[in-house]
Amino acid sequence: MSLNTRSKFYYGHYIDLTNNKLDFEDSAVREATLNVGDYTLTEFAAEVARAMNEVSNETYSISVNRTDRTLTVSSTSNFSLLVTTGANNSTPWSLLGFTADQTGGNSYTGTASGTEFIPQFFLQRYIDFEDDQQSVSSSVAESASGQIQTVSFGTNKFATMEIKYQTAITQVNGAIENSTTGVTDLRNFMIYVTKKRKVEFMKDRDTPTSFNKCVLESTSSSSSGTGFRLKESLGSMPGYFSSGTLKFREV
Repeated sequence: MSLNTRSKFYYGHYIDLTNNKLDFEDSAVREATLNVGDYTLTEFAAEVARAMNEVSNETYSISVNRTDRTLTVSSTSNFSLLVTTGANNSTPWSLLGFTADQTGGNSYTGTASGTEFIPQFFLQRYIDFEDDQQSVSSSVAESASGQIQTVSFGTNKFATMEIKYQTAITQVNGAIENSTTGVTDLRNFMIYVTKKRKVEFMKDRDTPTSFNKCVLESTSSSSSGTGFRLKESLGSMPGYFSSGTLKFREV
């Protein structure tokens, strides 16, 4: 089936050894170290707060505005974010939405964190996470008396979808939304998810507080979900691209 709500994804929160240090100052200059790995938006906020609290006597919290993807760093005392004047040139402050030092306050809000991908059209061939569930490492045994016993180690949930009609072609009327970077946006999203990094999926983009954390399980061209091939509509609709069938696993 096709969704009757428009969807979106939040992604891009990846930390490696080139961007895992952040500098700030409260009663002293501090260097916080983030654990290397990929995070969703909400996980990223929690990881930054953990790293800051680990090296400071103050208590830090980071709140997430899911509508505009902004993060607010707060403490009970004044502190400074050493975004450009800290010892580390490559820091995750830019990923939090900060591009300049922040001083004189006990709370700072950045610009949008990470990347948002909004399909231009309603998702097609959609199967919801609640409708595709499989037991993990399950086994079925039957006793001599005929009793059936099932043993499993949890349940995996999957969602299937196709992202269609991504295009840079100007739309005059109709259900396809305008985007001058529609194909590029899809390509960048696919490059990220085929690296098996987590994303947040909102079935209804107007309700960003309702989301699933998931990782790409497979694509039409890769059963392992590590490759993709965008498909261009031929015939009457050249310039319109599709992701092919994508399968995500909830994490």
